[in-house]
Amino acid sequence: DQAKVKALQVLERAAQLHPANIQLPLAMADHLNALGESKRAAPIYLDALKDLPDIPNLRERIHARLTDIYLRNEDHQAAAEQLKAILRSDPTNPQIYYYLGSLAMDDKKPAEAAEYFSKTVLLNPEFEQAYYDLANAQISAGKAGDALATLGQARKKFSDSFLVEYLSGIAFNQQKAYRQARQHYSAAE
Repeated sequence: DQAKVKALQVLERAAQLHPANIQLPLAMADHLNALGESKRAAPIYLDALKDLPDIPNLRERIHARLTDIYLRNEDHQAAAEQLKAILRSDPTNPQIYYYLGSLAMDDKKPAEAAEYFSKTVLLNPEFEQAYYDLANAQISAGKAGDALATLGQARKKFSDSFLVEYLSGIAFNQQKAYRQARQHYSAAE
């Protein structure tokens, strides 16, 4: 605790120097973040993004740190903004689409989540969990037929699993095809 207090005092003095070198504010923000002062680190990261020279991967690193800060503070909207900023420089990153889909599902936006998960599957067809999350989002959006098509792809690619059968049961149940739903629930069981 004493070391943390002293480290914060040193960082406060360094901030008062108003450093012109971009590396010092970034280092200060990193240290504040590591000391659990993420709410104080976030504005420093945001200011750094405004003045940041075009250094490969540095912007993405800062956006990733801001995403982490916002997620820890349960600010999904701000986290999504940072993830979208990463996508602007790396539009074929399936993991970012997956995170955006997960945030959309957490925020009860299944149609939006389905769009993100479908991009994840398109960009990384070997990402098995993305198929199940896509199907779940499609079911939640009332698109059971689309979910069954997604689950059919997963079944061909990864074979039958509990999730394929269980989600198929839910999708058929949503379509009021109760006999097929019961078969898939039994297979899942």
